[in-house]
Amino acid sequence: MEEKEIKKRILCTSSSIVIIGASSREERPVFSVMKYLAAVGHSLYPVNPTYAGEKILGFSCVSSIKDLSVPADIVALFISPSLQKDVVEDLILFKERLRAKRGPALVDSMEDPILLKEHTVIWFQPGSENPYFEGLLQEKGFHVISHACMMMDHRRNCSQIR
Repeated sequence: MEEKEIKKRILCTSSSIVIIGASSREERPVFSVMKYLAAVGHSLYPVNPTYAGEKILGFSCVSSIKDLSVPADIVALFISPSLQKDVVEDLILFKERLRAKRGPALVDSMEDPILLKEHTVIWFQPGSENPYFEGLLQEKGFHVISHACMMMDHRRNCSQIR
């Protein structure tokens, strides 16, 4: 699937988006992007150990993607490359478990969630680009988007849909 098609398919419809590096600080770019995505109808799942247990824009924040129980359409990284290793390892583990399961049910139980959909997109927001992890995730079968802002791409590709 081409990147433009992926962007339209996921950004222009109500999607579940995991926000790695979420922040309640209004001056942070991630806050503005989250506020916009929520306003256009996406379901957000903030992840940041600093804000775990708190709400950001009304969405409950968790410490790790392992703490989520909802399969994601997009996993958006707003963290620097030096902080991405654990997240990428968890994503690869989830993908391997999804492949092993080979069924339509994506969550085994609350104790054993598989938090990916078959075509989950990993989105490296500007400033979080990481060629090594991008390549590794692509090798593992993920769709990867980099060097693009979800908010700007939504405005560019989906404004006529709203």
